[in-house]
Formats: sequence, C-alpha cells, structure tokens
Amino acid sequence: MKKIEELYHLIQSMSQAEKRYFKLYSQKYKKGNKSNTILLFELLDKQKDFDLLILKRKLEKIGVSPSLRNYLYNQILQCLSDFFSKNETEFEIRQMLIQAQILTTKMLYDQAKKILLKAKKIAYEYNFSFLSVEISRNLFYNERLLLGSDRKAQLPFFEEVQKGLKTELVVYDTIHKYDELQNLTFEYYDGSMDTDTFWKAEEEIITYLRELPITDNLIAEINKNLCYSHYYSHIGDHESNVEVCFKNLEFLQRLKSEGRVIKHWTYINVLIHLIQPLFIVGRIEECYEYLNELEKHIIEHSEGNEHVRFYYTYAALFTDVSYAEGKFEPICKLAATFKEQYLDRQNTAILSIRYHLFTQFIYSHFLLGVDDEVILWIEEMEQLPTLIGHDYVKQQVRIIHLLVHYKLGNYQFVDNLANRYVRQTVDLKEKNFLQFIRSVYRFILKHFTYEPITKKDKQKLLNKFTEKLKEDFAELHVKDNKYKDFEELLERWVA
Repeated sequence: MKKIEELYHLIQSMSQAEKRYFKLYSQKYKKGNKSNTILLFELLDKQKDFDLLILKRKLEKIGVSPSLRNYLYNQILQCLSDFFSKNETEFEIRQMLIQAQILTTKMLYDQAKKILLKAKKIAYEYNFSFLSVEISRNLFYNERLLLGSDRKAQLPFFEEVQKGLKTELVVYDTIHKYDELQNLTFEYYDGSMDTDTFWKAEEEIITYLRELPITDNLIAEINKNLCYSHYYSHIGDHESNVEVCFKNLEFLQRLKSEGRVIKHWTYINVLIHLIQPLFIVGRIEECYEYLNELEKHIIEHSEGNEHVRFYYTYAALFTDVSYAEGKFEPICKLAATFKEQYLDRQNTAILSIRYHLFTQFIYSHFLLGVDDEVILWIEEMEQLPTLIGHDYVKQQVRIIHLLVHYKLGNYQFVDNLANRYVRQTVDLKEKNFLQFIRSVYRFILKHFTYEPITKKDKQKLLNKFTEKLKEDFAELHVKDNKYKDFEELLERWVA
C-alpha cells in the first residue's frame, strides 16, 4: 500500500486552487457521472489523517485497483505540470524553451528566435539567472544555424553567453553555499553537530565566498550577504550583521526600481535575517516595523506548507521581541491564533523553531497565570520529537508543569509526574544539569506531594521552592547561557 500513501500525501500537499484545477482537468473529456479517479481523489482529499486500515475498507467499497492508483498519481503530476505552466512564470519560460527547441528542429529559426527573445525579457524581469543563460545559449546556437557559420566570436549573443556562463557559476556557488550553511545551522541547533565542527565548516564557506568575484547579479550578492549574516550572528558582530542585512534591502529596492520582480521568499528571507540583529542591538522600533511588514508579506504571498514554515519563523521573532519587552498579552494572543490555525499543520515547521515558540507561549501564559493554556502548550511540547541539545528546555518546562498543577491543587498528579520525570532524567547528557534536575525533583517529591493546610502554607512552600531553584542555578556552571531565560522567568514570577 506504499503507492496509496504517496498518493495521499501528494493530494494533501495540493492547494485549493490546484485541487479545483485537477477536477476540471480530469473531467475535461468526460461527460456524465464522476469517474473512479475523481471518487478516489475526493476520498483521499477528505481523509484528515492517513489511517491505512480505515482507507482499506473505503477503497474496497469503490473497488480501487493498483492500476487506478498509479493512473491517478500520474494524472495529478501531469495536471500540476499544466497548472504551473499557466500560473508560474518559471514554468512558462521553460515551456517557451521547449517550443523554441521544436521550432529549431523544424528549421523555423526566425520563429524560434522570436519566442526566445520574449522568454529572455521575462527571465530578466523575474531574475531567473540560470534560465537567462540557457536562453542566451539557445539564441546563440539558433543564430549560428540561421547564418550557417562556425565563426562563433562574430555571432550575436556569443559574448553574452560567455559572460552569462561565468556569472551563472557565481550565482550557483552562492545559492549552493547558502543552502549548505542553512543545513549546517539546522544540524548544529538540533544538536547533531558539535560546536568546533560547525565553526570550522562555517569559516570554510565564508572564506570561499569572499574569494568569489563580485558580479552585477544582485541575486548572487544577496545570497552572499545572507551567508555573511549567519556568520556575523554566530561570532557576535551584530553591527556588521545589521549592515549587510540593510545592504540586501537596498539591493531589493534597486531591483524594484528597475521594474524587475522580487521573489517573495527572497524578500521574506532578507527581512527575517534583518530583524534578529536589529533586536540584539536594541533598535526595537525598527524591529516592530519590519515584523509588521514580514507578517503582511507572508500572509499575502505564501500558501500551503511554505506559509506555515514562514509564519512559525515570524512568530518566533515576534515572541522574542515581545517577551524581552515584557509584553506577554500579544504573545498569548498569537498563541490563540496558532491553536486555531497552525497546530494541525506544525509538522512542516522547523523543529527547533517549534521548541522555541512553544516555550515562549508557556512562559508568557505562566507569568500571566493562565494555567489551562500553560498545560495545553506543555502537552504540545511533550508531543514534539526528541531534539538533541534541547533537553534543558523540556526539563525547565516540566518544572513549570509541576508548579501549575500544584497551584491547581492536583497534589497526587504532582507526585506521579515528579516520579516519572526523575526516571526520565537518566537520558540527560550534561552532568551538572542532571544533578540540578534530580535535586529539584527530589525537593518536589519531599515537599509538594501533600495538601497544605492554608493558602499561607501553600505560598510559603512556593517561595521556598523558588529559593531552592535560585540556589541550584547559582551552582550550575554551563556554556551558552542556556538557562538565562529560565532564571529571568523565575525572577519575574516571584516579583
């Protein structure tokens, strides 16, 4: 049943516009009742979660054969190719290249040239560097066939092809190195790469980029600056980071002034890289200005899984700025939006960003005393896959979990949870933190598992517990200030 699962995920990835187009596409040459392919498509489209047993029963009712599954899968891909060729500029240009190739094969060189020149204009407008080179190459060979000459240097477009090929290599290198650096960063933050290995790999990428020639291709220069932004962030040179990020904004403004189209994901990435260093250097007003611009652009110009990924990143930046400013209500409001619109789609967002965002939701609700929401977001975090290097986040959140249930009077539940958490701490890698957590949980088991007689006793015990945490934190020596946010949280909570 592997094909049916692939088919299910393909259908679930489609936008509403794509689904509408497919239904029209599949019925184009059919009259009367719905075909079996449409019945199968609708069945998988309506299925919220992939459950093989339930699907098997439903598939048997409509008599789905392996050949029908394969046919529908291929038909959807064909339909999407047609859809994108009409709705996506890049696919439109590629279609024009195919048309020109057909005309060239038929020796209709003038007609091919006309289409290629039109494609070249669109490729320039939309900054499709690779396609521009391919079009110039086709124009060169088309012209050579048209003139019947082997004198390459005297033919039109030859110098343009040579220059374009050199630029193409630089553009390719910058895009490749940016992707490589992104992957390294994800591995580092997810704990699957140690610090020394990461620093060495990042230094090699930056050195390589600095040796590349400067081109007049703004996309290449933007990708270089995005890499430099990563690097400056990690070495703590935030002023230089702000400088290269603003340079990217200037590049985008120049492209816009030339009447060229800026890809939405390029603009979004430039804004994302700009907001964080602005926040670190204390330019908060500008942070909010660009956060508003970022949210607006994500809502207007992205959809599907891409929209979810971008919105999670925006939310993480927004909560960082708001939390530092002590504005917890906007964070809780954002959490409500996520609960309604994004939780069932969160698997497409980066795992480390989900950890970070859910932690901010938990902290903010905890400080405002909204205990039900604290428990809800803690349960959401507990369901996240284990993320190496983020054990400390879950442990801090579990301490809050115990405190909230104690406040609610769930004393037996506190006892059960604390026992369970003590057993789970054996998997922790950091020796000092392991000792700290065990010390905290033993304190909870000793003092928190009985019902206090009065509210005053309850408050006294909570105060005693926070003092205990502070003492243990003072003795905890760790790198990277991982526990700084939690210390500040406790201070705010006590205050």
